[in-house]
Amino acid sequence: MHRPNFCAVCGERLLSQRRLSWLGGGLCPKCAQASRRAVWSVWLLFGAALLGGGYMVGRWSAAEPPPLIIERASSQAVADAPSARAVQPVENERVYICGARTKKGTPCQRRVRSLERCWQHRGRPAMLPPEKLIMQ
Repeated sequence: MHRPNFCAVCGERLLSQRRLSWLGGGLCPKCAQASRRAVWSVWLLFGAALLGGGYMVGRWSAAEPPPLIIERASSQAVADAPSARAVQPVENERVYICGARTKKGTPCQRRVRSLERCWQHRGRPAMLPPEKLIMQ
């Protein structure tokens, strides 16, 4: 088998005669390292291109997701309506405030329909007299 005496790239004399030809036996150590770097960079670029191409094909071939549709039962729609939550004053109906002591120490300002407390202060006494609890 042929063993080269000089580097195939730069022409420098090769000192070791024990190099195998299939492992880059015709190159000096400097040229062999540069050749390995070039081969690795080509493989890395090829792998990145392959990965990027696969990503793009996957994005283009993916089906568009269906639109988001939220359905509610008819009883739930009525219960969640803003008019059902807030106290809507009716003509000739008095609207009061809760008036119970809050953690801050001030009277609660939530509207209620009669001289009762709001849902959060049920069972607590009012801080204000009944005359001052009337809103209308």
